[in-house]
Amino acid sequence: MDRPLVDDRQKALAFVQVSIPYRRLSKEFLPIVTKRRVNVELGLDAGVLDGTPLSDFREKAALFGKLGLNVTLHAPFLDLSPGALDPAILDATRERLRQFAGVARLFDPLCVVCHTGWDARHHGFAEKEWLATAEATLRKLTESLAETTRAYVALENVYERTPRILIELSRRIAHKRLGFCLDTGHVKAFSGTPLVEWLAALGPKIREVHIHDNGGQDDEHLAPGEGVIDFAPLFDFLRQRPGKVILTLEAHSEAGVMAGLDYIGRHLPGI
Repeated sequence: MDRPLVDDRQKALAFVQVSIPYRRLSKEFLPIVTKRRVNVELGLDAGVLDGTPLSDFREKAALFGKLGLNVTLHAPFLDLSPGALDPAILDATRERLRQFAGVARLFDPLCVVCHTGWDARHHGFAEKEWLATAEATLRKLTESLAETTRAYVALENVYERTPRILIELSRRIAHKRLGFCLDTGHVKAFSGTPLVEWLAALGPKIREVHIHDNGGQDDEHLAPGEGVIDFAPLFDFLRQRPGKVILTLEAHSEAGVMAGLDYIGRHLPGI
């Protein structure tokens, strides 16, 4: 990203979060983030949580605060299962999320994105039990973060084919700091339900949107405009809620980030 910025990119940087894995932040992107004043969504995975001293997290958090940057966080998700029916896996999941919450408070993020782990192919036969367990896990995470940060917890759609499971978890937990993160790429690649229906169903509880593109079959994380997703319903939705929804660019390459900022800056002027 360390190249001259065109007007569209500069406009987008003012209100967009850019997804960056924490492990790549220090190694590659920190100078660019500080120079360009990039608002970041930091992905904290198991390796980062286990291998990074708290002093490093505190240093980065202080730097972002000094620069006036907005920070959001993505909770770890690989191999985790908030609704696990195996007690050992459930214990490991809850311990990892507890560890994450302890680090999250150092950043005081605006929002924390969390996967539910639901997949009907794996859990559909035991939905009732899965829901009860996931409710308890995600309630604890939400309450913990609400006590120590200003963050909303935003449940992100991944393999959910419809909004039903997300809505049910929200209804059960019923916490004022719990909302949704609508992931546009996951909607297209995995759900089969049109984006406009997701927007209508999740509506005012959408706290964050992940914007990236794909060809309709795989989670490619392309820049918006480089795949087949029609983002018009999303942009209409965002224009109706200026400043109320965090927009995070999840293009997984430097070139994709630059192209994505261009695209967002052109399509959302003045938001």
